[in-house]
Amino acid sequence: MSNIQKYHPYTFSADSRISEEQMSTLIGHLNSSRQPADTILGGRTRLVSLDLPGYGPVLVKPYLRGGLIRHVNRRTHIRWGISRPRAEFDRLNQVRQIGVNAPDPLVVITRGGRFYQGWLVTRFIEQCRSLAELSRIDPAGARAVLDDLGRQVAILIDHRILHTDLHPGNVLVGPGTEVYLIDFDKTRTDIRNRLTLRRRYRKRWHRAIVKYKLPTWLDAAMDID
Repeated sequence: MSNIQKYHPYTFSADSRISEEQMSTLIGHLNSSRQPADTILGGRTRLVSLDLPGYGPVLVKPYLRGGLIRHVNRRTHIRWGISRPRAEFDRLNQVRQIGVNAPDPLVVITRGGRFYQGWLVTRFIEQCRSLAELSRIDPAGARAVLDDLGRQVAILIDHRILHTDLHPGNVLVGPGTEVYLIDFDKTRTDIRNRLTLRRRYRKRWHRAIVKYKLPTWLDAAMDID
């Protein structure tokens, strides 16, 4: 990213310059108390969209902590190297370049230094449903996209990229049956064995199907050679 701008107490990083109006709009969103509704498996449908001048509809993703520490500190992270939103920004650009459909990353926002809060702004993918939701309300439509989903996961495997939290809630399906993979916050590139990668994808995918009582035929998406 070639543009880093300060708008106290926030830092904005992007591939192009962000206007003061855009930064002010984003900060207003960050300071709002709106909470998204819960959905099957969460995923992107838990996020709140807004209209950003010059960009149109965007999503702003906050980075929250899990595990037991979330009860004490939900939003503050310790910086080791690049921030979590910057890491996902870079990963989204990478997977898009190799042929995977993923959200278009626009802006990284951080607040703080060694101890920071972070957000990622991506272009909003309109009229999409998660595969988890679609499998329940339109089984035929969900079945129709499994081959394309498998093809995109195969691209990730070929490039030794493990999406550690790929489940039907992190797959979006558009009105034209376009398939998008989302939530690349935590990925790994240190597993070089393709067989190991396939097994990891299948295991995580199947566990979500069982846990949330989704149709078992969704397992076919991970039948990757």
